[in-house]
Amino acid sequence: MAREPKILNFNRTTGVVTQPAITNTDLYVVPASTKTTITGIHCCNTAETTKSISFKLSLKPASGYVIIDIAATQKIEGTSTVTGGGLWTWEVPYPLEAGDKIIAIQETNDAIDVTLIGFEEVIV
Repeated sequence: MAREPKILNFNRTTGVVTQPAITNTDLYVVPASTKTTITGIHCCNTAETTKSISFKLSLKPASGYVIIDIAATQKIEGTSTVTGGGLWTWEVPYPLEAGDKIIAIQETNDAIDVTLIGFEEVIV
């Protein structure tokens, strides 16, 4: 059976994709008993002027959460700018374990829509 990619941060209640706030915002938390591979992060700036956004990984080893600034690790680009009405895309497979998080913060509320694409796999 082929794996189907899905929008990982789709809000099933409101039907909208998550916009990070001006504080650290959990965009996606890997569910219990699940492995996830993020295959793409797509940002769309709905504002007319250039805005910035930063991403972090929160990895959950046995001893508790460790926050990693993605810019420092270069696994996913850290602070990026998205031109007014423009797009920014990151497409590299990145595996996550149960409890791991993708966190984002943007410079202003309601400017950048973020879509996380990937595969979830239940661990049996």
